[in-house]
Amino acid sequence: MRQVVSIALITTLLTPIISVSAAEPLIIKFYGVKEGDYVKFNFYFNDNKRYDGTVHLTIVDKVGTVLYEDTFYVTVKDYQGSLFYSYYEWYVSFDKIKKGIGSYGYGTAYLTFSMPDGTKLEDSDTVEIPTLSEEEIIAMYEERYLSTSKEINKTLKIYPLEVTLKRIGYFTHLKYDTWGDEVTRFRVDIQVKNVGNNEHSLWYYNAAVVIGSKQYDVLFFESKFDGSSIRPNVIREGYLLFDIPKTELRGIGYIDVGKILFGVESYIFNINFTTMSPIEEGKIVEKVHNGKRAAMLTLENYTDAKIRKIHLHAVYDKGTEKIITAKAKDFSRERLNEREVILTVNSTLGFGSIVKLAVIAKGDVEYYVYDEQGRTLTSGMLIGNNR
Repeated sequence: MRQVVSIALITTLLTPIISVSAAEPLIIKFYGVKEGDYVKFNFYFNDNKRYDGTVHLTIVDKVGTVLYEDTFYVTVKDYQGSLFYSYYEWYVSFDKIKKGIGSYGYGTAYLTFSMPDGTKLEDSDTVEIPTLSEEEIIAMYEERYLSTSKEINKTLKIYPLEVTLKRIGYFTHLKYDTWGDEVTRFRVDIQVKNVGNNEHSLWYYNAAVVIGSKQYDVLFFESKFDGSSIRPNVIREGYLLFDIPKTELRGIGYIDVGKILFGVESYIFNINFTTMSPIEEGKIVEKVHNGKRAAMLTLENYTDAKIRKIHLHAVYDKGTEKIITAKAKDFSRERLNEREVILTVNSTLGFGSIVKLAVIAKGDVEYYVYDEQGRTLTSGMLIGNNR
């Protein structure tokens, strides 16, 4: 009777460590724990066997920034343990892990084990990481913003405040500055100087970005600017935030950063959001590209006038000059002779309109742009390459 009990007891004790059946999938178990100046990592398999393979370890912080990465190969001889529990163990010096943004001081370690036959097993565990201070977190996101945003430095003077649009761009940061999830906002950096003799305030509660027919209101409680009670000669700086999808930040529009408290006129900056550059009001911006086959002309109208006609004229030189073809979207074409073509707009091309014109010609071509009253808005030369 004693023998039967002993056999039953041994069977019971061995049951948890018997290898998994062929039907059960192979699983890797992985964990990491900080011990003194090191983080100890350990992995084993649910069948308690040893395998050759490549180990890839990645440690990231709460926002996915890679703090540590390593790849190495292990063989069955490198494992420790017994017949019933085989494991691989190694240590990473804590000072080899970069500082990151922790979730209560922890990040995530990801392990991938790749076998020679192509099988990949993965697991992860939370691990302690070196963490950035609050000041370092703010400085890190600010540095990233400065490296990707666009400097504008355009000033509007509406007495008694001078408002300068310093910089614009997308700003990724933690929602509550030093904690919370990452968010991305469109940021508008401004500087305000009181050039008057009394105290004044810039009211930006109704600030907005307008692009085409869409309006994006300021995120008042997320913005970082104090425009209240600015004394004479005092300069204030800060930024306004807007929730604008990156796919919609294109085309012509403007940024209204607010107005003097109890004032009427707003500080409005016209912006080409495609190029992230200020618009030079009162001008037609011309861009000429003389290609191998055709000359391309782009006109951006930032005047109060409306473009009505474009007159193209091949410059006489050898007597063989002529305009072969000229095309522009939304323009009708009238050929006066071989050397002259007039393009007339079929729709309104007012402020912010863009015209793209292609010309193939023998010889050089002069162009003249007219408004609805027949006044010349601009003129220039295209270099013909089809001689």
